[in-house]
Amino acid sequence: MRPSHDAKAYNEAFERAPAAIRALLESLDIAPALAGMYERHGITERRTALSVLVADTLVGIVPLKQFVARLTQDGELDAGTARALAMDIRREVFAHVAHDLAPLQTDAEKNVERAQREEGGETGT
Repeated sequence: MRPSHDAKAYNEAFERAPAAIRALLESLDIAPALAGMYERHGITERRTALSVLVADTLVGIVPLKQFVARLTQDGELDAGTARALAMDIRREVFAHVAHDLAPLQTDAEKNVERAQREEGGETGT
């Protein structure tokens, strides 16, 4: 699986994202909210990688259905901690922009499927 964050892809996705998602990502409240969640779950390392994953998911780069697996992988978390953290992030972050997030997630899933076909040597024509 490719790393989730590519600065150019992120910037392009951010510019296409709905205003509510851009506002959330630019908010001064998101970093302390995530830090509080990490603290609650005893996460002391890989916080930046986790925050990047949240941002990539919000702009539609990472499909939400892969979120727990990516928390486990990118954050090097055990499955139970990843699930619990994902529930908190969904409730405290993603829920605020759920209406705007849904269409981006459809695109994210299509993009991942396309990338997997290309990695497998298929052209997708």
